[in-house]
Amino acid sequence: MLIRRQELSSHLGWIVLLVAGTVTIAGVYCAYGMGRPRLPGGSSPPGMVFGILGSAIMLFEFFLWPRKKVRTWRIGSAKLWMRAHIWLGFLTVPLIVFHSGFSMGGQLSSVLMVLFGIVIASGLFGLFLQQILPRLMLEHVPAETIYSQIDHVSRQNYWDAEDLVAATSGMVIDASHTLQARPVAEARTSDYIVVGAQRTEGNVRGKVLQTQVPTSTSVPSEALNVLNDSFLGTVGHFLLHGRRCREGAELKSPLAAAAYFDNLRLMLPQSAHETVETLKSLCEQRRQFDLQCRMHGWLHGWLLVHVPLSAALIGLMFVHILVALKYW
Repeated sequence: MLIRRQELSSHLGWIVLLVAGTVTIAGVYCAYGMGRPRLPGGSSPPGMVFGILGSAIMLFEFFLWPRKKVRTWRIGSAKLWMRAHIWLGFLTVPLIVFHSGFSMGGQLSSVLMVLFGIVIASGLFGLFLQQILPRLMLEHVPAETIYSQIDHVSRQNYWDAEDLVAATSGMVIDASHTLQARPVAEARTSDYIVVGAQRTEGNVRGKVLQTQVPTSTSVPSEALNVLNDSFLGTVGHFLLHGRRCREGAELKSPLAAAAYFDNLRLMLPQSAHETVETLKSLCEQRRQFDLQCRMHGWLHGWLLVHVPLSAALIGLMFVHILVALKYW
């Protein structure tokens, strides 16, 4: 969840609650513990209250996960739940610390404290990523598409590039001249080719659609074979597989890719230069898709730690409650 300056007013009440709650918790604890030989722990009256409140909040925090999964639940808005999850999660820190009496306790209590610390730290890490990655993606991935559609869009870009290379060089597209079989539904039915390319206009950079009409050329076949070989041997592989491919490894770096296409342009006649520029643009888009995949992994990967450990924390919390009640 983004915590932006223009939305700070919606978080203000929760921030006040966090500060006031922390001050109150510390004040009650200090007032009760003043003059006592030992710091109050979980069995003391304030420790019990802090433990009950902290457990209730943690249980509420965990319910955010099923709330996200069951979208038919109309219990408050998603934004309200997220704000509560963030700021009440912070409030559990003073509650649990004062409940513990600043001591790790026995084996079970120690495991709980370590789990609690990891869950809080992973949550803070996830919140930090949510503040910076969307902005970085906006700046560095102007060709961003729906994450689940990246493979489909990459195949479509490959077929567009294949049509363009075939139209430029006269290559006949068959089983021996394609790296990705094309469904009948994706067959080109018009005399022009529409390619999504990267362009920069002023300070704005992003994807635009450009239409190209194939034209016949009198270029020597030896020169056009260079274009075909480059596409089938390097460019096509990179458009389909991105950073996962070996054949197009030199296209993973923008500088190396620029040198590659500059060299390819020198080996081809002027009439093929526009095609080379479009291939270069499509490779740039493929690199952006790869960056989007990495950022998506960073943005969601921390949940693989946060959610399972949160479930373990809730389970051990109930065990801790039962044990505490047994020996109280």
